[in-house]
Amino acid sequence: MKTHETPIGKLASVTTILRATEDEKAKDRLRKWQHKQDKIYGVEQANNNSDDRLNRGKEIHAAIENLHKFNVEPAENWVHEGNAQRWKHLQPFLKSIKIMECERFIWHNSGYAGTADLVAIMDDQPTLLDWKTSDRIKKRQWIDEAFIQTAAYAKAWNFSALPTQDSPAYLNDITQLAVIVISPEKLQIFTENNIKKYEKLWDERLLKFQKLGIIIE
Repeated sequence: MKTHETPIGKLASVTTILRATEDEKAKDRLRKWQHKQDKIYGVEQANNNSDDRLNRGKEIHAAIENLHKFNVEPAENWVHEGNAQRWKHLQPFLKSIKIMECERFIWHNSGYAGTADLVAIMDDQPTLLDWKTSDRIKKRQWIDEAFIQTAAYAKAWNFSALPTQDSPAYLNDITQLAVIVISPEKLQIFTENNIKKYEKLWDERLLKFQKLGIIIE
């Protein structure tokens, strides 16, 4: 279980809470998908493929952070397959928004913490964005879980992210969520302005997690 130290003690991460409170249908879909992968590739290679997908995402996250904080462009020889093409799709989008904060640690006194991928001015609104690397194009109905996650971060941001020189006070009122799916084929931009809807879904998941009685150590 992933936890974070905060001013009010150790709290579970957003991703930990979401994984622990998935409905049975979602868990069953994941089990079936994993079983299929094991059957096709063998258990060891399937695990290696999962690690590679995770590391591809980390590489893209690091490239965005390095570009924002240090103005350093990623090297041309990307380590992970497909990321050069993903970056090609991502660059025009990054130029179209005004990045205010990147990889910011946040927490909420209702009992959770995490790291927000990005807060930016997008569509003239303070927007909390979450990056999702993918091997294929996604449909909008597939990413509700991502919007619940992003709403949790937005709620924590509005609670705990204090203004800085680069992040003025008005950014403490996130008015839009964005999930950016980055595949080798294209960049997909999904936005949501009904934050309260997804905050409510998040609150339900957090309460469900707390009722599980998991001890945070």
